Amino acid sequence: MNHKPRGFTLIEVLVALAIIAVALGGGLRALGQLTHSAQRLPQVVAAQACLDNALATVRLTGRRPPAGEQRSACVQGRDTYTVVLYVMPTPNPALMRIEGRALDADGHATAQIVSLAGDS
Repeated sequence: MNHKPRGFTLIEVLVALAIIAVALGGGLRALGQLTHSAQRLPQVVAAQACLDNALATVRLTGRRPPAGEQRSACVQGRDTYTVVLYVMPTPNPALMRIEGRALDADGHATAQIVSLAGDS
């Protein structure tokens, strides 16, 4: 009589469990990053609004901003951001390059923008 073993060996079961563990670990990491991004989104939107307001103010004044660094505070909801505008000349004398950063309370750049401003 010929007896055939049925089922899986211990090695096959351990390999299958290892593959499942790696797949679940990758899924949990992706879920963690997604959650972090979702929590950070309102802060980035608020910081971007601060930068947009600062650039709109520069454009509405109609005057060329002085070259150098300009800092101002911006309150959006419960958060306060420091808006830093770096104004630099360009090869075209009618335009100025403006790099803006919105810094959170810890001094980390939450949003950044680069724009050009000219004489009106």
